[in-house]
Amino acid sequence: MRLLGKLRSLLDSARQKQLERGSSLKVVFFHALYDGQQPSAALDPLLSHSTDQLAACIDRIRAEGREFLHPKDLGKQLPQKGRFALLTFDDGYANNRLALPVLRSKKVSAAFFITSRPVETQQSYWWDVLHRESARRNVSAEDLSATRKLLKLKSPEGIQQELTSRFGADCWTPHGDADRPLDLAELAKFAAEPEVVIGNHTRDHALLAQCGESELEEQLESCQQILAQVVGTRPTLLAYPNGRSNDAVLHAARRAGIQTAFTTRSALAPLPLPPSQHLLIPRLAP
Repeated sequence: MRLLGKLRSLLDSARQKQLERGSSLKVVFFHALYDGQQPSAALDPLLSHSTDQLAACIDRIRAEGREFLHPKDLGKQLPQKGRFALLTFDDGYANNRLALPVLRSKKVSAAFFITSRPVETQQSYWWDVLHRESARRNVSAEDLSATRKLLKLKSPEGIQQELTSRFGADCWTPHGDADRPLDLAELAKFAAEPEVVIGNHTRDHALLAQCGESELEEQLESCQQILAQVVGTRPTLLAYPNGRSNDAVLHAARRAGIQTAFTTRSALAPLPLPPSQHLLIPRLAP
């Protein structure tokens, strides 16, 4: 089994090197943004990047000879050949507005995937709550990682109950602009920017492959409806929380009107991309 795993890894590596030279789409995903040298202590540093890192990422991709796509063009036919790139941001942080000056100066657009309930409730994202409350209690990195993995096995309601039980109801209050979600008015204004396209990231950041049929439909459709009310159109783009999907998730995404969806599988997407893969486009960390 180990030998087979190593062979698959070698084949994947060779395939990716070939794609680097040939026709492919490189999609990169960010989460929280910050100005300066260090993220706020209220943010999970594993999911935070500086605006300088964003700018450097764009320059590095351009140096590879790639052309950035505008997310609004993804609903059309994807390019058949060439070397392309796309920027994406997950969750709906208010700090994502820091991307705008960088995007404008670099003449690049991006897709921003919004989890709708935090935008409505203005509660912190659970991973930031876990990070900062664990830091206050001097929890080891090893124990923090183990807890994070266990929480991902729970439903959104289960995560809420677990963290509230551990840290108290006030743990969900954001510490400021650095870690809070966009509010509804800010989202409407942000979505109107020409560099911005809004996509679905579920209602509660639910791991969709773990959801039953009714919950799966609710997570996608509730987010679709809220975003349509705020932005004016139903999104056609989706990023699966934690990149997880299965056949039931793909069928539900199509029923919700999703045309293009993204995983977190670390790879380039080969071009031309067959229609069967339009809901399974891989993404790379910066």
